[in-house]
Amino acid sequence: MFFINLFLLILTGTLMLGWVLYFTDLFPVIGGLLGLGGLFAWIAFLGNVVSDDRKKELQSLFEKNCLQRLWFLVAILCVVVAFAILVPAKHGTIVINNAQHDRPRTVAIQPVDDADGANSLVVPARGEARHVVTTGIFGTRSFRVKAEGLPWLDRQVSWFDRQPVEITGDFRRRHIVLIRPHAEKLRIFGNVSRTLRVTISGGCQTPDQALYAHAGYRGGTAWLGAAADVDPTTDLTLDWRLELERAKIDNFQRYRAMWSRPVSLSDDAVTAGTTISACVTRDDNSAEIVSGQVTLPDPLTGPTIIEVIMR
Repeated sequence: MFFINLFLLILTGTLMLGWVLYFTDLFPVIGGLLGLGGLFAWIAFLGNVVSDDRKKELQSLFEKNCLQRLWFLVAILCVVVAFAILVPAKHGTIVINNAQHDRPRTVAIQPVDDADGANSLVVPARGEARHVVTTGIFGTRSFRVKAEGLPWLDRQVSWFDRQPVEITGDFRRRHIVLIRPHAEKLRIFGNVSRTLRVTISGGCQTPDQALYAHAGYRGGTAWLGAAADVDPTTDLTLDWRLELERAKIDNFQRYRAMWSRPVSLSDDAVTAGTTISACVTRDDNSAEIVSGQVTLPDPLTGPTIIEVIMR
């Protein structure tokens, strides 16, 4: 009985610590506590005060009353079953990898079925962070992962599962649709407000979406598939500058600054095969002024940011 209990005790502790090491970032803390550091440093201090004879006596009592008893075997098995049901069987992990970047990133993780269950963590520069999520017993759950300055993405996490997410590769592996007028059409706005209408049809099968700016639409940019904190790429802003200069817009610096802060119409993902149509009308809807549309290709082969340029 002694050797069976000792073997099971070693095996149970090793498996529990193995789960903590593989699925969480808590192993340094727990390892420090088991080494009688941190909170348990006082126990280590008392252990040095107690004589060796007393230590041997306590060890002998533990062997006699625990390791050599059947009830201890039953207790270990109950702990194993309880741990398996309460921890690995109903939890998974999302691993955020920030190894390619020199600055930390704030990442929000939210269950799709729980709008109030969002959590955030800071992923260190050139490192990674693990976030344990609840999936339900032997279940699978969908989560929305949003990194600062990047579009969100969906991840399905199953019990006893690790889902890797790479910054920025995985976040960029989807379409963002940017809507704007061509630079040569900016003169139609002047100081007069217009109405921008955006229609989504085809793959998404979602209702039409329309943007009504508080002071009317004046030729700015708008996102579909990205939040307001997502920044346009450097190549994109350079293309805008060249286009504005070629159009000989007198106040092109103002438009360049305005275009660099797109309004988010919706941060919902836009799927391949979806057609995005945009048009600008008078505020009284009496006439269409400019329009454009695009059908999204597969995001693995097409560009990440697709522009709908109204001409």
